Amino acid sequence: MMFQHFTPPTQQRPWFGMMDPGRRVETSEDRHVMAKHKQIYPDEMQTNAIEKLVSMIKEALKGVSD
Repeated sequence: MMFQHFTPPTQQRPWFGMMDPGRRVETSEDRHVMAKHKQIYPDEMQTNAIEKLVSMIKEALKGVSD
């Protein structure tokens, strides 16, 4: 038969309709990673300082290359 791997519409996948397909279940590993991320990720003030420093260095390097 040519379509032997075809799944008839009456046989839905087991997860169909059980949960929102755009949202997945949060695992303990997810929570662990997010906790570690929160520990090491710079706060907004540090991020702004880093972005300003990068911008200043970029402009300085551009000035030297010209």
